[in-house]
Parts: sequence; C-alpha cells; structure tokens
Amino acid sequence: TPVAAEICEGSSYNFFGQNLTTAGTYTHTLQTVHGCDSVITLTLTVNPTFNTPVAAEICEGSSYNFFGQNLTTAGTYTHTLQTVHGCDSVITLTLTVNPTFNTPVAAEICEGSSYNFFGQSLTTAGTYTHTLQTVHGCDSVITLTLTVNPTFNTPVAAEICEGSSYNFFGQSLTTAGTYTHTLQTVHGCDSVITLTLTVNPTFNTPVAAEICEGSSYNFFGQTLTTSGTYTHTLQTIHGCDSVIMLTLTVNPIVNTPISVEICQSSSYNFFGQTLTTTGTYTHTLQTVHGCDSVITLTLTVNTTLNTPVSVAICEGSSYNFFGQNLTTAGTYTHTLQSVHGCDSVITLTLTVNPTFNTPVAAEICEGSSYSFFGQTLTTAGTYTHTLQTVHGCDSVITLTLTVNPTFNTPVAAEICEGSSYSFFGQTLTTAGTYTHTLQTVLGCDSVITLTLTVLPGTHNVETETACESFVWHGETYTTSGTYTYAYSNANGCASVDTLHLTIHYSAASDFAITTTDSCYEWNSETYCESGDYTQTLQTVDGCDSVVTLHLTITVGINDRDLTGMEIFPNPTSTILNIKGENIRKIWIYNADGQIVFTKEGNDGNLQRVDVSRLASGQYFVKVQLDGNRTVTHKFIVNRQ
Repeated sequence: TPVAAEICEGSSYNFFGQNLTTAGTYTHTLQTVHGCDSVITLTLTVNPTFNTPVAAEICEGSSYNFFGQNLTTAGTYTHTLQTVHGCDSVITLTLTVNPTFNTPVAAEICEGSSYNFFGQSLTTAGTYTHTLQTVHGCDSVITLTLTVNPTFNTPVAAEICEGSSYNFFGQSLTTAGTYTHTLQTVHGCDSVITLTLTVNPTFNTPVAAEICEGSSYNFFGQTLTTSGTYTHTLQTIHGCDSVIMLTLTVNPIVNTPISVEICQSSSYNFFGQTLTTTGTYTHTLQTVHGCDSVITLTLTVNTTLNTPVSVAICEGSSYNFFGQNLTTAGTYTHTLQSVHGCDSVITLTLTVNPTFNTPVAAEICEGSSYSFFGQTLTTAGTYTHTLQTVHGCDSVITLTLTVNPTFNTPVAAEICEGSSYSFFGQTLTTAGTYTHTLQTVLGCDSVITLTLTVLPGTHNVETETACESFVWHGETYTTSGTYTYAYSNANGCASVDTLHLTIHYSAASDFAITTTDSCYEWNSETYCESGDYTQTLQTVDGCDSVVTLHLTITVGINDRDLTGMEIFPNPTSTILNIKGENIRKIWIYNADGQIVFTKEGNDGNLQRVDVSRLASGQYFVKVQLDGNRTVTHKFIVNRQ
C-alpha cells in the first residue's frame, strides 16, 4: 500500500516507530489476513524552509515598513511567513539608517559687499540654509549665519589759529581745508575720518595817538602820559590773538609822528641815525612857535616771508607751480612781493604718490562664478577694477580668471539578478542610475553616472504527479522529491528549474472470500462459481491497482462452516463476536478487498472485535485457526 506524506525541513515523521527526517521512500511489512505480507510504502517529502536576507537603507528621521512595523532604528529584524507547504519562510531584514547632517557656517562681510552662498548673492545679515544630498541620498543642510559689519564715515571739525598747525594722523596741517584718513575696524571694514580744518586769523592792529604834553591817554584802563608804543592783547571769537598796538606821541607843543616801514635787512636814516630795528624814534625840532616839535618816528621793519606749502599729486599727474608743470617729488621755491614790497618766498614740498596695478589670478570650476567687486564672473578672461588709494590715486586690480572644466562621464554596466556591482565602495544589486562625484586635479567635479541593468535569471517551478516514473530534462525519476536543473539563460545569467515530483505506484493485492450464497457480486461483476478473479482498478492517485479475488462458494452453509466457527450478531453496529477453536489472527476487509483492521489472537475460542469505527456496509472477516487454516465470512455493519 503506497502512502505519501510531507513534512517541513527540521521536523520528523513517525513511521511505525521510526522518526524520519529525510525525504525518501520507506517500507514497513504487515501480515494480511491470509498471512501474506502487506507492505506499506511511504513516500516522504521534506519541504524546505526558507531564510531570505533583505537589505534596506533609510535616512535618519524616516521609517521603513516591515510587514506592518514602522522601523526607525538600524538593526536586524525577522518575520516568518508560511510557504505553500506550510513551512516557515523567514525574511531577515538588515536595516541601515544613514545619517543626515546640519553643518553651521559663520561668515562676515563689510557693509556694501556681498557673500556668494550657493549662487545667492547675500547682502543682508541673517541666517540662510541650503540643502545638499549625501551619497546615500539624505539631507545635508548648510546653515549660514551672515554678519554684515558696518563701515563708518566720521566727520571731525577742528580750528587752529593762523601760525599754528594741526596733527592729523601724522600730517602737520597749517592750511584750511577738508582732509580724509581711512582706518580699518576690528572687522576689517573701512572707517573714514573726514576732517574739516578751519584756520582762524590772528590780528595785529596798530593805533597811533598824540597828546599834548601834560595830557593823558586811557589805553584799556591804563592812564598814559608818556609817548610810546603800547600793546594790549584781546581774544577773537575763535580764541586767537588780536593785538592792539598803540603808538602814543606826547608833543610838547608840536609832536609830529612819522610811521615808516622798511624791509628786513634794509635801514632807515632818521636825522642821521641808521635804523634797522623796529621801534619808535624821536627827534626834537623847534616849532615855529619856539616849542619843541618832536618828530616821533614809528619804524616798522617788515619781515620777508617764507611760506611752506605741501602738495601731493598722483604718479603720472603734474602740479602747476607759478607756471612750472612739476611731475617729480622735491622742494621748489618762488619769490613774490608782499603788500609791503618785501620778498615773500613760497617753498613747495611736492609729493608724488604712486599708482598701483595689482595682478590677481583666480580659478573657478565650470558652472561656478567669481565675485569681482560686485561683478559675478563666469567666463575666463582678464578683468580690471580701479580703486582709490588713501592718497586718492588709482589702484588698478587686474584679474586673470581661469574657468576649469567639470566632467560628466556616463558608464553602463549589466549584472545578473542575484549578483552585485561594486561602484566606488557601494555594493549595488538594483537596476537604476547612480552617480559618484570625484575631484579633478584642479578641484572641480568629475561626475561618474552609472546606468546599471539587472538581467533576470529564470526560475521555473513545476509540480508534477506521475505513476511509477517521470522524464524531466532527459532524466527519468522514479522517486518523489524536489529536483532542480541549473542552466544559463539567453542573458547568460544563472537559471534554475525546480520540479516538485510526486510518484504514485501501482498496487497489487488479493483476498479470499468464502460465501454460502449461490453467487457473489464484486465491483459490479457477478461471480457464481468458485475460482480466482482479477480486476484492474484505479488507486486514489490514478495508478493501476490489480486486485485478485479467491472466491469459494459453499452453498447450504450459513454463518457456520465445517470448522465450527461462528460470527454474531450479523448485522452489527458496535461489536462483532467471533467464536471458534484456537483463533490466532483476525483480518477485516472492505468490499474492495482493502484491509481495514487486523488483530492478533491468543488461541482463545472467543474474540470480540470493535467495529464501531467502520462505516455502514458489507465487510469480510478472515480468521486464522490452528494449522494456518483460514476461514472467511461476510458480515454487515449497520448504523441505523
């Protein structure tokens, strides 16, 4: 009798006391009612369990749905499914959580400048963000904190008195005007000091007065009675000296004042005196009245003047100095006449400040830009920008800009399903487009773009059932089991065909029937003579089953034969009693000749058989007595 059973890999099957764990065909021999072997042939199939590894990646802050679980933490997770054979199929997930990045960047610019932030030209202080992608496709956020430091223009007003000087960052200024000086703030920005210098005049006011001898003159609270020169210093509204110089003449009767001016290094003849010094000189004559007529000379010696002048020009310019076009730094003089007819020498100190031409070289990558004094440059070339030095001269910045190329190299590759492709440290198993950015020797991006194609393998699964044998891929298989056939498909990839094969076997059995009826009906055939009869039936698996009937017809003997054996009650619903001498073994067959019950006897004369589990219908009981004699009787199980 063939029996088919299936277990899962790792389980066992109990076959008449054996614990079987391996697929195969196993047999166990029993005894039929006739004492013949009844071989139970077990075809045991061991269905595989599966453990499928799966790898996945997510970004930090995301989740991965794994059979209803929302996973956020890297690790290894398992989930068990059931195969079509009811065996475990374990999915093992290795989850990688790739980090996201937030990079803070701080920058400072000066007011009026700009900051290039990933193509934005920023001029206002604040916080700006830009999001990039990591090689794992996760966010990398650059957070810029931009500070705009102020520039300053500080006006300063100062006053000096004529003849004084003002120190302005190392310059000794004597001339009224506007002067600037540029400093750097602690943040490196311009702080311009603008000086407005005022030169307030000083005054020297000569006053001449005469009195007659015996009179007095009040000079700012002084009572003067004597001829002479008196001074009194006042303050102008600007705090400068205003000198009042009084020349007082006391004429006895006639006092004749004379004011004379000479130039420094000249002389004046005053009634025979050679005078060279400023002062008041008198000479007395007789008036027509016989009184002293005092000639009072006020002699002024006017100085010659030497006026220093400092001038700065830029290299390449000229300065007109009384008709001369000066281009070289140095000291120059020119003599004029003062209002008093004296020499006034102008001494010029000429400074020639340099101009500058500063070459600058810069390189950018194709697709980037270079900020050059407010211009956003993207093309290689030479550019100039003119600044002013602290002396107001041109300072030319000449930029030579080189634009280095970037590269985008396409690469195509094919792998077979189940294989992997190493792409710059990444192990790729899925078709798609992948990129990796390298740096050229000039520091520019060189992007490798991989188009990966995954060629499928072929995995065909067949389930077949056959009797005795089955031919598959040129091989003949006679045993149930799972078979595989490996080959390469048209893509050159490994392919596997899997056959789940169940082999059913033909069966052969025989049984003996002794009946007191005149005829016996078996499988729609009626037999009225003793003899051996065979029929070919189909097993439940569709294979041939050859059954042989050994029929004995003993007309006139009912329920008790020559051996004296009896069965009762007949029909029965629960217990069948068998009475006879030295009963050794009992078999019960159904109407198709299949053994449905066996029992060993104990040489007793009465055996009780429980038939309550048998379905209603016709059965045959075969009993073995002493001397291997066998007797078969028909009985009915009736559940009604």
